[in-house]
Amino acid sequence: MRGWDSARRQGRREKIGTLRACSTAALAGLAAVWFGVQSSARAGELQPPSDPGVPAPTRPEIPTDWSRRLDSTTGTPCASERFRCLWPISDPALSDGSVVLDRETGLVWLRQDSAPGNGKYEAMAEHCAEFAFDVGQRKGFRVPTAAEMGSLIDMTGSPAKLPAGHPFQITEPNGIFVTSTPSKSPTATDGSFLAYNLSTGMVDRELETSFPMRVMCVRGPE
Repeated sequence: MRGWDSARRQGRREKIGTLRACSTAALAGLAAVWFGVQSSARAGELQPPSDPGVPAPTRPEIPTDWSRRLDSTTGTPCASERFRCLWPISDPALSDGSVVLDRETGLVWLRQDSAPGNGKYEAMAEHCAEFAFDVGQRKGFRVPTAAEMGSLIDMTGSPAKLPAGHPFQITEPNGIFVTSTPSKSPTATDGSFLAYNLSTGMVDRELETSFPMRVMCVRGPE
């Protein structure tokens, strides 16, 4: 009998030990879950609140190279595969956007062209640099380079033009548009620079005093 009682007590102790081990493991698991939830909540408190009405930009929205060709005729002019109109202002003509994001290049253009200072280059450069408070409260606009201006030209037409379905509001569709790229001609010692002739889609070498020219201001790294 004494041996039987001893074995029974030993079995009981083993069961109690097993139950304690299981309880300890369960409590540890619950504690880990609880602390994980609390940590996530604290981390969430440190994040700025998101605006559900403004989608976060994704890499396809702002490409890092010019390797893609996007269609400007899908959707509407201000919401095509290629172009997006941004920063609407009170002007009825620009209520759906005062600038245009070109998703092919990541460049942001003023939607309307201009010819300040009788179309002289210096006046146009100053205009682009200062033109800010009516357009998204942002500065940083400038005269585009020849490569940037050329990125807007669609070479599939004859003559080459701005892409079909584009959202730009161009006063002179066949005008001469200045760039900041100086002429590299060996004979160009007169301060001439390159300009795009939208009547032909070709690049011309123009003098500042030739005749009034226009500008499409752009924002982005040069």
